[in-house]
Amino acid sequence: MDGQCATTERVAHFLHRQPQLTRVYYPGFDDFSQRELVRDQMRRGGSMITFELRGGAPAAGALLDYFGRRGTPMEL
Repeated sequence: MDGQCATTERVAHFLHRQPQLTRVYYPGFDDFSQRELVRDQMRRGGSMITFELRGGAPAAGALLDYFGRRGTPMEL
């Protein structure tokens, strides 16, 4: 689990720097709404990330279409 958490933390920091995103939700970030609960109950930030795309539903649809294409590399 430590490796999974470490990778998730790196991905969360990478996503946080992307201009296409308006917000990244990751329990390991200080601005996470339940950060105190996370500190009390977890050693690390966990392995879940959510984010909001700039451009709303059309941008989300384009991202989902990208991942739905046969030629999209699954290593992402």
